[in-house]
Amino acid sequence: MDAQSGAGIRQRKHNHYLKGTVWCGRCGRRMVISVAKGIYDYYMCRGRQSRDCDLPYLPVDKIEQAVIDHYATVAFPEEFRAAVRSQFDQELAASADNNTQLRQTLDERLTALSVKEDHYLDLVGDPVRPTDKLRDKITQIRTQREKITIELGALDANINTGRDIFVTALTLMANPQQLYRTCTTAQRKILNTVIFTKLKIDTTGVTGDELAEPFDALVPAARHYTHCGTLPSPRRAPEATDTPRTGQHGGQAHPEPAYSGHSSSKTTWVRPKGFEPPTF
Repeated sequence: MDAQSGAGIRQRKHNHYLKGTVWCGRCGRRMVISVAKGIYDYYMCRGRQSRDCDLPYLPVDKIEQAVIDHYATVAFPEEFRAAVRSQFDQELAASADNNTQLRQTLDERLTALSVKEDHYLDLVGDPVRPTDKLRDKITQIRTQREKITIELGALDANINTGRDIFVTALTLMANPQQLYRTCTTAQRKILNTVIFTKLKIDTTGVTGDELAEPFDALVPAARHYTHCGTLPSPRRAPEATDTPRTGQHGGQAHPEPAYSGHSSSKTTWVRPKGFEPPTF
């Protein structure tokens, strides 16, 4: 059944590919699809239903084009991608050195556990020694050895998986707008979900975004690189005087990335506080 939500406006369930991705850039609430007299499809802010928001109804095709335009703002320049690969490879090399030391430590622990196990096995059958306690100790040793073996196997796997994720992200964002244009609606929905958690909409188009991992670190770094020509320092602390720059598609300016001071293979973008979406 259609739910009446205003004069000439009927709420219907639609599975549009932007559903769940677009949010109001004014009040922060989710945007939903409405149909005006069964002819024109619109997105509307749910805040209008309670008269808490004045964002007008926006045609679906206009929002679709605004999202296409916004994809140009998340592209990674070739120089940025090369710089990130170089820096990431250096960090991987350092991690590999650390893993070599850790592997040596874990191997030593395995050797010590094997010696202990052999000792307890030799005592099994000795009438002076309680058999149940010896078996418990042997079981504990084998459990520890299994955990260490799993740790050893995960060392290189974690490094390789991390590199694969970043390389895939860098490749994906070489020309995301062109990629998005060629996608089917189902593929667009997947791509939006992979890159964004929210796209904030106003009458001028996309006015802001919230990004999914690892793009929440990479996209602000790429924007900084485009603006400044250098990778942002991972030790730069956020300052209260930082101000966003103007966006190129009529939307809000994107904030400069700020990074946490601790050493990490993944930098963290500290976002300015904004409206939180209500629970429906």
